[in-house]
Amino acid sequence: MTSGATTVLLNRLEAAGHIVGSREGSDRRRVTLRPAREAREQARAFLAFSGAQIAGSLRETPDPELATVIAFLERMTAAARQANARLARGARGGRNTV
Repeated sequence: MTSGATTVLLNRLEAAGHIVGSREGSDRRRVTLRPAREAREQARAFLAFSGAQIAGSLRETPDPELATVIAFLERMTAAARQANARLARGARGGRNTV
């Protein structure tokens, strides 16, 4: 994201009441962001509810299904690591090797 796009996003989050920004030092460019109190409370309530739902789903999922999901996620993680390593090698060599 560009700095301009980040600014637009943060301004929208602040206008919607999700975050509060404050300048706490002499550097006016530096802004500390914190979640707004109401946003924190909503997030806590959502996570408590969704956490209970997710735990219930995990308890009800048979072990063979969980093993399949774990194997899939391990393959996806390995693929992402390999892609990141290729990109890092390309960046060091001055080219993109995707």
